[in-house]
Amino acid sequence: MYRTDYSGGLKAEHLDRMKASECFRFTKEVVLHHVEEGNAERLITLTRSQGNVATLFKKGLSERDLGMEKFREITNETLGGSANPWYFSTRVRLGIV
Repeated sequence: MYRTDYSGGLKAEHLDRMKASECFRFTKEVVLHHVEEGNAERLITLTRSQGNVATLFKKGLSERDLGMEKFREITNETLGGSANPWYFSTRVRLGIV
């Protein structure tokens, strides 16, 4: 019998919800690591696309409302245009039926 009463929740609880659903005979969380290059403009673009910030833009707030100009100024001063290695980790939840 499968549970279909998903009611949302935190990502940290997702693996537990997968196990509790009884849809999978095996579940596991793994962390993948990768390296990319980035600079000030990359961080600014990444920030604009992040969920909370993107949602505020969609709700009509401007860059000025969010202080993006100051953020852009500080980011350019700190990181500049030179590419540097950025280290990312991504959590992946696996379920085998």
